[in-house]
Amino acid sequence: TVTVGPNARQTARFFQKRTAEGRYEVEVAKLTGAFEVRTPLAATDVRIQNLTVSPSTVETGKPVTIAVNVENLTSRGGKYDVRLSLNGVLEAIQPVSLTARENKRVTFTVTRAVEGTHQVAVEGLTGSFVTQRAQAPAAFTVVDLIVQPADVATGGKVTVSAPVENTGAVAGDYQATLETTDPP
Repeated sequence: TVTVGPNARQTARFFQKRTAEGRYEVEVAKLTGAFEVRTPLAATDVRIQNLTVSPSTVETGKPVTIAVNVENLTSRGGKYDVRLSLNGVLEAIQPVSLTARENKRVTFTVTRAVEGTHQVAVEGLTGSFVTQRAQAPAAFTVVDLIVQPADVATGGKVTVSAPVENTGAVAGDYQATLETTDPP
């Protein structure tokens, strides 16, 4: 029983404990759901391998994907909690359900706002990634226009130069165009 005041909301909570493995269906007021009971697998029951960290260098605040393969070495199904640590601190736990002898890829996605090298550890496998400040894209300014000579004989050659400055943090290509008008 849950008491609910006018224009209010309360949550009815039910606690279930099951000792037999399997999928259990639940229903409250014609709303349905389900939960699965599985025997936990021990660290010695699984093999963790093939750690990947991608990308290895990323801008701060951008996602990094960390993944491993988890293989159930036993002849029974079960659940295993894969633990990810970053810089020596537990970051996330990803539960994975495995049937007998099954192999699954488990993926974590993380972001870091701090620049630097970040150490990754997943169940004894180690790697790293680097976060760095976003670099300003190439930004161009034509800083001067030089016409030499300013006075030339008919059929003579004129050189027009336009120094281009890049104020961005990365190299880039600037497409300069010259427009010439005909005399009045």
